[in-house]
Amino acid sequence: QTRAPLSRTHARTHGRTRTRTQTHTGGRSHGPSVGRGRRRTRPGGPGRTDIRRRRRWASGLARLRCSNTIPHHSPTLRPSVAAIIGRETPINVMDVATQSEIPGWTLGKFVDYYEKPAHRRSKVLNVISLEFSSTPLFSHVRSPSVVRQIDWIDNVWPVSERAKGVFPQVQYYCLMSVAGCYTDFHVDFGGTSVWYHVVRGIKVFLLVPPSAANLRA
Repeated sequence: QTRAPLSRTHARTHGRTRTRTQTHTGGRSHGPSVGRGRRRTRPGGPGRTDIRRRRRWASGLARLRCSNTIPHHSPTLRPSVAAIIGRETPINVMDVATQSEIPGWTLGKFVDYYEKPAHRRSKVLNVISLEFSSTPLFSHVRSPSVVRQIDWIDNVWPVSERAKGVFPQVQYYCLMSVAGCYTDFHVDFGGTSVWYHVVRGIKVFLLVPPSAANLRA
């Protein structure tokens, strides 16, 4: 798995440097956005070679965008997740206020909670560990080709063991969060990186450099 990067593009317009930052979620890549205005040749500014490189990079991202599969048509959890995986499937639910798990939840119970109006929810709950590699939802989702090319489970794990269902089931997660959800700062298990595709809503990432001082804190 690989974390989708942040794309930062600098466009010189009327002698000023303007920075635009866009987040790539999952396999969708909203390539570099070059600012409009008169293009001038200045020392240190983007030349024709740089512009051609950016265009080739954007073209490559556009091709990558077509190489994954994500269900786009489902506006709610009821038809897309609960019906496919099963309402009685037990899941881990996190209480956001305490960052602790609440036992005894099923997928159907969480869907009913999720679809309530915000003012009728007594707590802010989050689902971040629903791994679905061994569920029917797996056939509806395919990670980007670049992820599959570098994934150790796809490339290194013995095929014979994979056929028996014996493999680390950490490749596909379905995260379901209501407004106001967050997780505390953390490093993903084993130092793994991830790719995200936001089907509905907004997800904000706050990245902290792994300096010695930050790690001690």
